[in-house]
Amino acid sequence: MPARMRAGVDEVSASGNLLGSRGVYLDVREAQAMRRKRASEWVKGVVAAVLFSCAMVCNGRCQAPPTFIEALEQHHVSTTPAALLEALHDADKEVRGLAAAELAEQKVTAALPAIVRAAEEEKDPQTRVNLASAATWMGSQDGVRILKVVCEDGSYSAWIRLAAARGVFGRGDHSCFPAIVGIIRSGDAGARMEALSAAAYIRPKTDQESTTVLSLAVLALEDPDISVRLEACEALRWLKDVTAIESLQRVIRREREEVVRTRMAATLADLLKDHPGR
Repeated sequence: MPARMRAGVDEVSASGNLLGSRGVYLDVREAQAMRRKRASEWVKGVVAAVLFSCAMVCNGRCQAPPTFIEALEQHHVSTTPAALLEALHDADKEVRGLAAAELAEQKVTAALPAIVRAAEEEKDPQTRVNLASAATWMGSQDGVRILKVVCEDGSYSAWIRLAAARGVFGRGDHSCFPAIVGIIRSGDAGARMEALSAAAYIRPKTDQESTTVLSLAVLALEDPDISVRLEACEALRWLKDVTAIESLQRVIRREREEVVRTRMAATLADLLKDHPGR
């Protein structure tokens, strides 16, 4: 990973770098993972990011996505602080988000009020999340406040709310946890999968949060959508809770899809290895 943060896609889903909510990086790899995740939420939004990532994989020759500077240069936008401040009001929503990100990357703290104001005035939901997230990278509680409003507002799409929740959790704030739980229970299949992943990787969890996530992951083992059942296995592997063993043993016998049975069996084996004698 080059020194500068990249603006495209590395890891968008189901990875432990999602939240980094412990407040302190424990090692270099975690710090790098958090930077990758921050960058992954930019350019075209979460859904387009996934499509872009998949297209690159299918092409067989993955190239590193551009840095914020490189992405801005593609839009013929200068990266001086003055030009970036002006770009916060560009007609192109992508440029607005990238400008805020690069200002945060350059640690131009004098630009923080302008970024917060731009986030408050922004009409495009994903760009509002991007702008507010950039503000939080410079320690702005106003940025966190804006993200909280988005994640708690059911009128936004589940994907936008999840993106906002990630930014809030990234600051060690768990107030968006109920919103994530709501998406797991009522979102579409893709949103349920992403929300379950986000909930599983939150660190640290309260006892109540751990109990809730475990219950949701166990229920998801029997979700009608294959992708959600697969994500439930990953969540249980991450949670490492011995009480899931009996549920896994039960659902494996009923699972009809071989790929899901295989994943369930691997998850069960991991749990049994961690808890010998069960």
